Amino acid sequence: MKRAWRSQEIGDQEGIAAALGGLGVVLSVHGDYPAARSLHEQSLAIRLQLGDRLRAAVCMNNVGCVAVSQGDLSAASALFEDSLAIRREFGDRRGSAVTLHNQARLRRIQGDHAVAKALNEEALTIFRELGDSRAVASSLNNLGVAACDRRDFPRGRALLRESLSIFLKLGERWAVAECLEELASALALDQPYRAASIWGAAERLREAIDAPRKPIEQARYDDYVAVARATFSDDAAFELAWRKGSAMDLKEVLRYALDEQAGGAKPS
Repeated sequence: MKRAWRSQEIGDQEGIAAALGGLGVVLSVHGDYPAARSLHEQSLAIRLQLGDRLRAAVCMNNVGCVAVSQGDLSAASALFEDSLAIRREFGDRRGSAVTLHNQARLRRIQGDHAVAKALNEEALTIFRELGDSRAVASSLNNLGVAACDRRDFPRGRALLRESLSIFLKLGERWAVAECLEELASALALDQPYRAASIWGAAERLREAIDAPRKPIEQARYDDYVAVARATFSDDAAFELAWRKGSAMDLKEVLRYALDEQAGGAKPS
């Protein structure tokens, strides 16, 4: 925020746009989507005024991501299309892959699984060629979630564990929390105790870092939690499993989540 004030004082429009965009990213992680979208839109307006089309494409992508989180899917689709067209025009391979990745998530939410899978795989190929570990992890997460939505849970779990391992090395705690939740959802049908414990741990991590769940994903999350809860003898048993996970330290829950041989075992 200090950077934005300083840029305003000296009339540095480029600096103002950059600061607004950076703050928008931070607010989005912390769940303040209306404010984040407003900041990204202000940044976009400045980029367009400056005639900086390539950075404007970055802003379009950012506004689109917040719009997806808010459930404004039609606006997000148009923004992603415009962003991708400009990034391809400039030969921006990484930027194009980022927008493809976000389009894939949008299509998955809309239920267009075949297109989502193709877009994800195209983005992942580019990210691997560029050696972008964080983007690779994000694409693997996208593919894992999409596999679960197709009810291919073994494939989904494998992809989500791979994504989780990379995010863990990068120290991306908000992404770790998201991966843990998705992995728990992938375990909900056949390993409900394990799923409940991992959800409990992920919830605690979200609270610790102030990274709330995206509203657009809440209904899907609630559906998986309901599936797991229904397999327990009563709500008290489910809550006990949840509390068991929330009491685990991060290293413990990560070992529990990443151990493919753990099956339905309860955490020790």
